[in-house]
Amino acid sequence: MTTEHRRSRVLLGSGIVTLALLATACSGGGSDSTASSPILTVPGTAAVTTESAPASSAQTGAPRPEAADALAAAVASLGTRYSFRSDITTEAGDQVVVVGTRVDDSSMFSIEAGGATIDVVVVAGAVWIRQDGSDEWLPSVDAPTADPLQPLAAPLSLSWDNDDPTRLNATYAPTPLGLGGTENIAVQIVPTADTLTFESNSGTTHLLTTLHPAPDAAPILPPVG
Repeated sequence: MTTEHRRSRVLLGSGIVTLALLATACSGGGSDSTASSPILTVPGTAAVTTESAPASSAQTGAPRPEAADALAAAVASLGTRYSFRSDITTEAGDQVVVVGTRVDDSSMFSIEAGGATIDVVVVAGAVWIRQDGSDEWLPSVDAPTADPLQPLAAPLSLSWDNDDPTRLNATYAPTPLGLGGTENIAVQIVPTADTLTFESNSGTTHLLTTLHPAPDAAPILPPVG
């Protein structure tokens, strides 16, 4: 495997895990182990442990929905067409930025890391990548198999934050998200009328992902050239 091909696989693997919005659960920050992470799978119906919602929101005074209902509504509001941006600081201190759009069963995004950029297009399970500075799209076997938001709709536990009335605290098992390890993953979630934000911290590793509905996004087509 050439250095350029190895680098593109590492960046692609990072982007796929980022689409799960939990890239901070991955260790290393720049090794081939990221690219070989398991492909995402969609879990079946899962029981979610929740705590009762406070009587009202500190901001509006209006009754606040149960935590599970708030997350489900926020995920549903994105539909199958949404844009996203992830800013990641890895354990090694590297910066990774992923920006893209998902339209139904297809997605397109760019990944910037280590001074390199690759573009990725996924259409109905087929994936193409374009390396930094190249006009040639190359097929790849690395691709997510499902909407990454679906696993995030079923955390192990979920509750409103006691100190921040706009934030949900969630815990996820790594396996349903296609991640290795055995430690559960803590994520802070902020649902609003037009955004859904996920934030996770683990030591010096940090992930901030924000998603916006994009109902008018054009269909994503296979690349030409």
